[in-house]
Amino acid sequence: MWARAVWVEGEKEVEGVVPVAWLKDGAVYWPPGVDAKKALQKKLTPLISWRKFTLQKIKIKSGE
Repeated sequence: MWARAVWVEGEKEVEGVVPVAWLKDGAVYWPPGVDAKKALQKKLTPLISWRKFTLQKIKIKSGE
């Protein structure tokens, strides 16, 4: 499943589509590095080393 979510990075709000597994406990987990494309395609399960951002809201969820 995927979700269109809004989260806070520093001082700005960011909106994007992420695997639902990346949304947990009021946070969005994001893989390290500048290119998250492979992690997005594989829908990897977040690791403790991933960056964590405050989740503002989930706009919509959808299945595959």
